[in-house]
Amino acid sequence: MVKKINLINLIEGLNIQQSTDQIISKKEDNEYITDIEEKEEKEEIVLQKKTSKFDLNEIVKKITFHTEQIEAFKRIEEGINLSLVWATGKGKTLPAQFLANKCVKNNKTFTIVGPLKALAHEQDDTFGQFFNTLILTGDYQQNKLKMKRSDVEGYTMTLEMLYQFAILPDRHWFFQQLGGCIYDEAHMVGDKSRGWKIETAWYILKRLFPKIQMLKLSATIGNYKEFAEHFNDQLIYSPDRAIPLETHVIPEPRKFYKKDKLIQYQKDVDFLIKKHGQVPMLIFCTARSTCMELKNYTEQKYPILKCAVHNAGELTKNREQIEASFRDGSIDIIFCTTTLSMGINMPTVVCALMGLTFYDPNKSKEVLMNFSQMIQIIGRSGRKGMPIGYAYIFADDRKLEHFNYKSLAEIVEENVNKPMVVQSRVIPLNPIDYLNGGILGDQNYLDVSFLGLISSGLNKTSDLEDFYWNLFRTHEDLEKNSYLIENTINWLIHNQFICENEDKNGYELLELGYHVVETSIMPKTALHFVNLKNVFEKMPNEPSNYFDLWVLLHTNEEYLDNINVAKSNEQDQIALQIAEQYISKDRLDPYINDNEYFMELLEKKWECIKKAFGMCHNAYLNHYFNSFELKYAGDVKLLSEASKRIIFSSNKIFTKSDKYYDHFVNIFNGQSNTTKDGKYTISYPIIHKEILELMSINGVGFKKAISLYFAGIKSIVHLKNANFKDIEEKTQELRNTNRDLFVTISEDALKNIQLKIE
Repeated sequence: MVKKINLINLIEGLNIQQSTDQIISKKEDNEYITDIEEKEEKEEIVLQKKTSKFDLNEIVKKITFHTEQIEAFKRIEEGINLSLVWATGKGKTLPAQFLANKCVKNNKTFTIVGPLKALAHEQDDTFGQFFNTLILTGDYQQNKLKMKRSDVEGYTMTLEMLYQFAILPDRHWFFQQLGGCIYDEAHMVGDKSRGWKIETAWYILKRLFPKIQMLKLSATIGNYKEFAEHFNDQLIYSPDRAIPLETHVIPEPRKFYKKDKLIQYQKDVDFLIKKHGQVPMLIFCTARSTCMELKNYTEQKYPILKCAVHNAGELTKNREQIEASFRDGSIDIIFCTTTLSMGINMPTVVCALMGLTFYDPNKSKEVLMNFSQMIQIIGRSGRKGMPIGYAYIFADDRKLEHFNYKSLAEIVEENVNKPMVVQSRVIPLNPIDYLNGGILGDQNYLDVSFLGLISSGLNKTSDLEDFYWNLFRTHEDLEKNSYLIENTINWLIHNQFICENEDKNGYELLELGYHVVETSIMPKTALHFVNLKNVFEKMPNEPSNYFDLWVLLHTNEEYLDNINVAKSNEQDQIALQIAEQYISKDRLDPYINDNEYFMELLEKKWECIKKAFGMCHNAYLNHYFNSFELKYAGDVKLLSEASKRIIFSSNKIFTKSDKYYDHFVNIFNGQSNTTKDGKYTISYPIIHKEILELMSINGVGFKKAISLYFAGIKSIVHLKNANFKDIEEKTQELRNTNRDLFVTISEDALKNIQLKIE
């Protein structure tokens, strides 16, 4: 048992009753404000005197703190950077709130960074009880306009937002007034696809803003000593859970047919309910369809139990409602996929994994779960207020070649209590020189990391080398792959992302490099757009079909690499059938004109392109052309959001001097739009040239044009001779069917339009 200490006698020693009289004087303004800010903005950023609602004196009356928490309070008070590697349920939030409180009392702000938008929401609720916080994620773009308000005390954000702020100099004012950075789920620095952003951001903060106090939180870092030492943190390690966890690995015969699998899952659910009764349960299933089938089975057999389904196919607001209902006890059992595996506070008595292969919706196939994710999942069980937690892992008896042909159950039994070993993923674990060939396995992110560093101001060769030699990898590993430094710099110069500066002592971004930094695309995707520009230059006629242009833009590895198509998946087949009605490889021949790059990608990824097209355009095509309808709005949203970024990025790279620029922008005008406040939005595509003609009328935007078109107006001439009352009625009917797409155009408005035509 971990020794518990009453904190009342130690409060004074922590000096938590700090003076709140400190206000930043005008003399000190330039310490917190960049020179590029306007004078009136400086006045706005000056933080005003605040009185925090966080009171440790009151908290200590209600709970008794663990030794590690007290140690963390002391170290935070001393201004020391910390890595807290504590078991799940051990109370990492309180030291984080203590640091936040210290920042506010010192008239600084704080930020909490996590890997998921859902975590940002949850942290906003948790910290919002004591502080005035602001969410900064892609869903809350409007909050960027409120960032400089003097009453904001703290921010919750995703790792992508932290990375963007770190690499863009015009956002560095954010860090100049930041007192503390709290990083939840810090083991994500070892994530295969996103870890490079965390490591790059941490390095920039260490170099440019060393006064910011860092607090890294994790429950699953196996090499915790090396981790803390590498990032210059003091380590407080606490592997013992506050609530005991009883883990059971249950081997089962491997089932190959869906019907047999479902019968086995039903038996497993019966086992859990009979053993534990009506208690909160999170049951992680291998596929979404299994979630729904088991929910229906359980509700029919056990009517007293209230069940729900939680997966990425559901929209965010629906998932949040289910999470809230589970926390307040309105729902007993959630059948879920791995969307609930990380960090989100979902206290449960029982947590069960119905298998260790999970369905990846983009790849459309089952993938083997890594052990760190398994540990994250079973850690959901047994939280504060519960006497014990129970975890069940149902593992089949398949033999795995890479583990000396041990069964999956044996491997899990050996590794279930072993936290993950974390290491840098900026360079591949098994690298080959992707700059001079293809990639095998891991991606190499050194090129995009270098661009971020140069953008941030760390643009000397010595800065790039220092970053490389400070990656969280063994010295032997870095030594072996040190050739990547020179190769990467040369590749960026050769492809015109960077050039040497005038003093020849560093590098500066060229236009293409700026586009990569600004839009967060990969360098190879930017080169894809450059290649596409060259294709258009050679075309004798302007590209006129929206669908063809969409395909060409999205035929890039960054967008397509995480998409796979399964013949057995009903949703995939519906998406393919939608696409086959509107896109064709044969019709793309005039565009690609024997271009080997496009020919190879189209051949290799055509099915993936069709799936993405069908999902992104499902709502539009289904509304007007009676196509098929897809069920999983969450998947459609994910692919559509990625599509928005691709289109937005391409619009940044195509310039007015390019051939067919105006036509290219017009044909995507319905898809891409930047509003006055800088928010980027997407609507439906413009397909017909007639709509473009209507949009040429002064005062007729996309919604008016498409409303006129579907009301029967096909041209300007047609509009001149139309019955205005009839058009008003038809556009009103369209508006009633889809308020997001159509507008009602009154007779008076039509008369004004007619005057502009004349």
